[in-house]
Amino acid sequence: MHRIAFVVALLSLGSCRHTYLPVCSGGVGTPLALEVTPKNVVMISIDTLRRDRVGRYDASDRTPALDALMASSVTLDDHTSCSNWTYASILCALGGRYNAEAGIAPESDDLADDPLPRGVHLLGEVLRDAGFHTRLVSANHFLSERYSFDRSYDSLVTRSNLAANELVEVALEQASELPDGTDPWMLHVHFLDPHVPYAAPGRFAADVSDLAPIGWDVTSKIGLESLGESWPLLATDEQALIRMHLDRHYDSQLSFLDYQVGVLLDELGSMGLLDETLVVLWSDHGEQLWDHGDILHRKSLHSEETAALASFWAPGVTPRSWDAPTSHVDLAPTVLEVLDVAVPVGMTGAPLGSRSEGCARFADCYAGDATQQAVDQDGYRLIYSWSGQRQLFDLAADPDEQLDIWADEPEVAEQLWGTLEPHVALSVPLYQKATPQ
Repeated sequence: MHRIAFVVALLSLGSCRHTYLPVCSGGVGTPLALEVTPKNVVMISIDTLRRDRVGRYDASDRTPALDALMASSVTLDDHTSCSNWTYASILCALGGRYNAEAGIAPESDDLADDPLPRGVHLLGEVLRDAGFHTRLVSANHFLSERYSFDRSYDSLVTRSNLAANELVEVALEQASELPDGTDPWMLHVHFLDPHVPYAAPGRFAADVSDLAPIGWDVTSKIGLESLGESWPLLATDEQALIRMHLDRHYDSQLSFLDYQVGVLLDELGSMGLLDETLVVLWSDHGEQLWDHGDILHRKSLHSEETAALASFWAPGVTPRSWDAPTSHVDLAPTVLEVLDVAVPVGMTGAPLGSRSEGCARFADCYAGDATQQAVDQDGYRLIYSWSGQRQLFDLAADPDEQLDIWADEPEVAEQLWGTLEPHVALSVPLYQKATPQ
């Protein structure tokens, strides 16, 4: 029955990539109105960051630099990524639209060189066309020439797996070469930390001396994947102990990252580079730490992998929490609106404050037979696996998404499926390895 609906939806969509999307305009107006338009932009994107481990959200003291920046910014406190791994989430954040709209179904294990369609223009390219000098410094190999990012940046420095302190050194070198005078610029710095390995250096190293030892390496990807094979066979108390070790190591890596973000901001300020500058902080995706029976990311579309940071700071901004739902696709249009640069027609995300109440948010993970797509709307989340499984969660009553109410709330389930199904249908011809059931 649902397979027939896919075909009907595909036929009705024709060549119009985003006609299925709900109308998202009609919000209350931007909370980022500034007396003076920023001239430049610094983007700080962070890999694999769990929002619920940041002090603003869990009342811990492990992220003072991030907390201070968000407290002085317009911070989006109900913000989600469009995916659960880097390339897919970066594309929709910088592209200002969902990847399926752009005709893309990126898979992390099967990406061609230069995979970005020529008709898709990312934020850096739009700014460069508007006269901005653009630079990128990245510790993740996905943000490189190989994957089309040379189209967006005049200068691109990608050094895979650089630790946060090393990345800051390179970023400051690049910042010192930004143009003087009247030419506007964009500096984008992408941190890999707190991605695995969870091995923070020096005083940031995890202290697990008060915990009983474990026989597993929970700091490396190889160790965690090996543990994953045995996890279902372990006793509950052993699983709990392992998770305590894992949490300590992840949190220590996050604290190390936070300190380096503080160094970067302090140095850019000392160089006078923040005086006329919009600072955009965001994270690409999160990390699962056995929350739903798995480890690392690109596993599921639950909140631990899709909840994301996002905030906007500029001289003269009035700090506030923006708690209306927002998505990664809203970031690029918001930046362009603040900088007074026209938003291209292809960007279907909503500048901050213009997203209508109840507008759906989508997320995708294209990963073989485990391909999943999700929709959030009106406080509920529907996660659909192409294997045929559908799960529904009440995010207010069950924020950890442990209770599937698909069978208990048929009206809500049907409504959300009606919203998600056209998005799934749009994706079917983009992806050849699996067929939705």
